[in-house]
Amino acid sequence: MIIELILSRYNESTVKREMAELRMKSLEAQHEKLKKSIASPFFIHSLNALNPLIRRDPELAENYLIKLSDFLRFSHLA
Repeated sequence: MIIELILSRYNESTVKREMAELRMKSLEAQHEKLKKSIASPFFIHSLNALNPLIRRDPELAENYLIKLSDFLRFSHLA
């Protein structure tokens, strides 16, 4: 009877751990899907904003590009 109780608790903890791992994998997949859905329009908009800035104020454009690069590196969108 004690062995059955120990096995039951072991199985319960195993199931809980597996459920937590599945939840984590699901959240990671959702995160990847969100990054991919955001990345393309974000890049297009960012580059379109940079284009006129290059001609008008090259120094500001360079600063914008550095900040954009830092953001992308931080957010892992790139």
